[in-house]
Amino acid sequence: MIGVSRLYLGNIESGAANPTVDVLERIADGLGTSVSALFGDEG
Repeated sequence: MIGVSRLYLGNIESGAANPTVDVLERIADGLGTSVSALFGDEG
């Protein structure tokens, strides 16, 4: 859906990979939220 493999997403979640800003934006778009919300910066 966002052009990122499940393996790579799993590595991001476990801390084994550091996503680029582009990947963070695609993840946020896929979830229908903002990059800030991914980090809990929106109140």
